[in-house]
Amino acid sequence: MYSATIKSIEKTVFQVDNQTYLAVELEILKDGELVETRKLAFPLDTSEEAITAELAKYVATYADDQRLAEESAKVDAANKAADELIAKLSGTEIQ
Repeated sequence: MYSATIKSIEKTVFQVDNQTYLAVELEILKDGELVETRKLAFPLDTSEEAITAELAKYVATYADDQRLAEESAKVDAANKAADELIAKLSGTEIQ
């Protein structure tokens, strides 16, 4: 199961638009183990509730993406095994 911890949050000026934002460093955990660290930015006037809700959505999306990647890897492995079987059996004489 995926979860996240806010590692840090601070006011930061972004050079792109010279605006100040709340920069949130988020540690994404799978079963309590750190798997990735991400940084997200929010406008200064964003409420605590809005930030936590947005981070919860972010973690849910991250978990869905990982699940889809795992499913895709399984399909890729099955296709590779099928290709190998096809190559091995093609032209095989059966008596």
